[in-house]
Amino acid sequence: MDKRKKVLEIKLEANKQRLERKIYLDKLPKNLKEYLSEKSYIQTPEKEEIIEKGIFWIRPEGIGEPLCKPQSYKFQEFSWEEEILLATELISNKYDAVEAFFYPFMNNPIYCVEFGWAKNNLKDLFAFSEQEIGIVSTDLNVGIVISHYCGYLDLDPNPDEIVYELASWGF
Repeated sequence: MDKRKKVLEIKLEANKQRLERKIYLDKLPKNLKEYLSEKSYIQTPEKEEIIEKGIFWIRPEGIGEPLCKPQSYKFQEFSWEEEILLATELISNKYDAVEAFFYPFMNNPIYCVEFGWAKNNLKDLFAFSEQEIGIVSTDLNVGIVISHYCGYLDLDPNPDEIVYELASWGF
């Protein structure tokens, strides 16, 4: 692929992310929208560099590709949205003041926020996500990532066939 075509593709992807950012922000309650509107954000091509580190790809064994298991890594699965959100409320506020990447997935950019702001507003932010959301400190030492897949947990099957996954580390 020639250099000009590659530059054009990058610009088109960045434009899509800016549009998605506007759509996402317009859906949020006023207080969340105002906060995120004032924050810097990372889009293509820098966004891909962060995502390629695998910090938002979670599995029971760890995060990323190649697999890495951060210090104090904890992985849990839940059948119900309420359960996973309650579990996030129980996570320590020890790192609330650190700078973090907030990624609401979809085609959004990655926002630069205070970890505690995203963690404390996770329930409201999750309501406007596609059942996936991540908060990871910029030094990658602390994180909370929620994902999901289609399936059932034997002990408590969800008739909507959704299993929610929660990975946290650094706490």
